[in-house]
Amino acid sequence: MKIGILQGGGTCPGANDTHRGFIETAWKHGHQVVVIPYGYEGLLTEQDFKDVTTLEPVRSQGLAGLYRERGCFIGTSRTKPLPIEDDGRILEENLQLFEENRDKIRANLERNEIDMLAVSGGDDTLGRGLRNLHIHGILDLPGSRKKHVRTTGTPKTIDNDFEGMELSYGAMSAAARGRRLLDELFQAETCNNKKPMVLEAMGRGCGWLAAMIAQGDPRALLLIPEYEIPKEDFVRTAKPLIEEARRKLVIVVSESYRIDGKKTYQSGDPDSYGHNRPGGVRMKIAEWLEKAGISTQQQCPQYLFRSCRPTRKDADFAYQLGVTAMEAALEGTGDGKVSFLPPGRKRGDRVELMDMADVRGGKTLSAKNYNPSQLRFTGRVE
Repeated sequence: MKIGILQGGGTCPGANDTHRGFIETAWKHGHQVVVIPYGYEGLLTEQDFKDVTTLEPVRSQGLAGLYRERGCFIGTSRTKPLPIEDDGRILEENLQLFEENRDKIRANLERNEIDMLAVSGGDDTLGRGLRNLHIHGILDLPGSRKKHVRTTGTPKTIDNDFEGMELSYGAMSAAARGRRLLDELFQAETCNNKKPMVLEAMGRGCGWLAAMIAQGDPRALLLIPEYEIPKEDFVRTAKPLIEEARRKLVIVVSESYRIDGKKTYQSGDPDSYGHNRPGGVRMKIAEWLEKAGISTQQQCPQYLFRSCRPTRKDADFAYQLGVTAMEAALEGTGDGKVSFLPPGRKRGDRVELMDMADVRGGKTLSAKNYNPSQLRFTGRVE
């Protein structure tokens, strides 16, 4: 059997470890693994997929070279494979593109003799992209081989906003890197000039990452999308807290924090899945404080979170997910499914399988332990 591995969406700590789980398990059963580079972009590009052993660091170091390695060694992209609406419709003006992309994907799969796709990604890559390949029969090859290409996968997001999952690989690593960044900011000379820092953290619709970075740190205030505070109330609350800290603190704000019920977006076109890119809310928070007589600094180190080295525990978790997904797919029980950690379990516990159609974001934080008078969580982040 020939298995193609693919990564979609943004980079994520632990991505190389989940692919390590895919590859090691496939090899254990005597199968070949090839790389589909740069996500669905690679699946749409006419090419011969290379054996994983020809790529660094596997070529020179074996699978050990992937352990806790940053980034994603096979490349990734936010390419949408098929022009299909969220409700499953194909608009008449997109029908020709649909047929062209369908034929490109099938031709690539046939030419490379792919029997299975092992994919890691978010709700767009898995719940929309890969699911639509199933629904529209793209993986049922009509050529001389007449076969069905199996699929399996692992969900990933540093936002930790998947419905029905306790935790995604990479999320805890991103949070740990954010906490180290707080220490670095306070140690740096630029943080000793009596200017509070406004730090914008990733989170397309959920404040989990921002909350985990700020949790329990007396030097940090927090703004999350799950609890909007009007401008006047925020300034009135923040100003004495900043003065009390002698202006040596960091205001951690989620990129999806809402002002007057609306997120702040970057300029530019939406991505291929129709998402506008949140970002820039830190500048509005800084402007509020500047008008109140408090000069600030700003940081938006988004890819610092994405590209950090996974913790050992996260690397093991990502690997476990890859192994479980591949084992089930090879046994014939995991086609169209992904491995995940159910609610209430912790990393290291047994993981389960779910249909990739059920991989979707939208989970939000509970704000019951958020104290707006302190701009902090005073209890557990849930």
